[in-house]
Amino acid sequence: MTTWMFDDRVMTDGEAIEEWKRDGYIKLPTPLDPSTLDDLRTFTDAIAAGDPRLDGADPVLVHHEQTIHGVAITRAENLVPNHDGFRALTSSGLLVEAVGRLFGEPAVLYKEKINFKQPGGAGFAPHQDATAYKFADDHITVMLAIDAATLANGCLDMVSARHDEILATDGDGCIDPDIAATLDWRPIELEPGDLLAFSSRTPHRSGPNTSERPRRALFMTFNRRRAGDHRAAYYADKVRHLAEHAGTGTGTQRVSTIGHFQGVAPA
Repeated sequence: MTTWMFDDRVMTDGEAIEEWKRDGYIKLPTPLDPSTLDDLRTFTDAIAAGDPRLDGADPVLVHHEQTIHGVAITRAENLVPNHDGFRALTSSGLLVEAVGRLFGEPAVLYKEKINFKQPGGAGFAPHQDATAYKFADDHITVMLAIDAATLANGCLDMVSARHDEILATDGDGCIDPDIAATLDWRPIELEPGDLLAFSSRTPHRSGPNTSERPRRALFMTFNRRRAGDHRAAYYADKVRHLAEHAGTGTGTQRVSTIGHFQGVAPA
């Protein structure tokens, strides 16, 4: 997964940058090298199967949920130490350079995850990622669609031009429901290999997967390099937070330091 066959100019022309500044997100149809996508799917399948080779000194952090079809994997994190391709992809090269151009300065990886959203998998309440990211002030996430993201399987809904502030929350990091109801939500459907870049202050949400196929996607989040490399601190803090909140909820599964995930904890 070390070769990315896409044109870096797609994120650098004036029209694209202006769209980014205006909307707080930008969709990038991407001619991804088929072997790269195949490699990513193979790695994703290995995680879902509980491949023991991934249980090293710095193992993949895996979350599950209870669905109508049984217990299902819903998220995997801390992928970089377990795959050379992820390290290469997120440390240098076209993708990192393109994110840097959106920032207007060099970028460094903040965190990475795969959201699986299996059939029957839950969605995410309206939120801004910035409420969960406390080690830097500004972030850009790039979503890479492993499978097609559609209305039926719970694609992301985004809100344009509302990335200049942190909106009031419900006390658990989600956008206050009264405010969320006033926002103009737009579904963003993606084909496999497409990219969607969005600011950590861009309001977004997603529905449940009501289809019979998974909606897997890789999410890579970056911050400005001058703000520091906080990846290790982020994961240490998150593991501590999840341990402190284990068994203290109302049945909703916790996958973050905010309560946006709407899935049910496994029995």
